[in-house]
Amino acid sequence: MMDDFECLLEQDEGDRLIHGVPGGLVSELASADEQKLRKVTALWAKTEELDCHPSDLEPFVEDLVRLCRCARTSGRNLFLWNCV
Repeated sequence: MMDDFECLLEQDEGDRLIHGVPGGLVSELASADEQKLRKVTALWAKTEELDCHPSDLEPFVEDLVRLCRCARTSGRNLFLWNCV
């Protein structure tokens, strides 16, 4: 899925990265209702990378949805910053 996140900046041999969050993902999360968010959170929690209880992700998902809604209403983009 990271192929959909355009790399906008790479420094220090990949230790610092900035990717653009795909507009479709921002729109999808911004318009998601509670039932869909619960389903997505449960699926995400089951991934090998996270392997956690969905309730552990709920605060993060709530914040991410809030950011997506703000980005959509303000006409701005979201970015993912990684630093190893």
